[in-house]
Amino acid sequence: MRHQPLLRTGLDDAASSLEFRRTSRLKLFGLPLYDVWYGRDPVHPSRAATAKGVLAVGTKAKGVIAMGQFAYGFLTFGVFSIGIVASGVITMGLLTVGVVGLALVAATGCCSLALYAFGVLAVGWTASGLFAHGSYVLDPMQTLKIAFAPLLVLVPFGVFVKWLPIILMAKSQAKRLVFIRGTLFLIMANTGAMAGSLDSSVWHIGSLLSLLIVLPATLGLYGLAAMLDLRLDRLSKGSP
Repeated sequence: MRHQPLLRTGLDDAASSLEFRRTSRLKLFGLPLYDVWYGRDPVHPSRAATAKGVLAVGTKAKGVIAMGQFAYGFLTFGVFSIGIVASGVITMGLLTVGVVGLALVAATGCCSLALYAFGVLAVGWTASGLFAHGSYVLDPMQTLKIAFAPLLVLVPFGVFVKWLPIILMAKSQAKRLVFIRGTLFLIMANTGAMAGSLDSSVWHIGSLLSLLIVLPATLGLYGLAAMLDLRLDRLSKGSP
């Protein structure tokens, strides 16, 4: 009888189109120094493989430093991230940076639940945000800068994680360089758009005229990022 995974997100199916693995022969604490693995689990072919190493990169990754759609370890980045220091979209750990964060000590992001919580929605012993609840509630406009600033770091990492398997699987060096160049431009456009969003919201302290300049520039960067992402997606599928 074939057992199906309890949780199916589409990521396991996506792994079937990628088969790439590079593993270090050097080991530290019984783990390879690095393990980059995109593909299917040889024991459970219906599931995505799990990369395991000091540095682990893959659809699913477990390591001291782990990066992937699902990441588990000490320092982690992923769509779903669990670690001592975790960053990503949905995060859990001692210290977290993400859109949604649940932490034992401190969390920062959009929605945060922790002993020390910073975000748009923040709940904790010490909390700060537009909507904050706790024993000690700090000034929101000052501490929102702390909450939003890490998102500037998450943006380039998110783009990198998304396009890394495509870069690795490029059929030629020329196409790989195209993907790398496109990814770098996409990172810069997304980061600039995020910075513009922050400046035109909680960080903006300038005149109305400067705000009218920042907003169109921000919208333009978002549009450029969308076009670059669409272009890379077409190239990855072989379209001109």
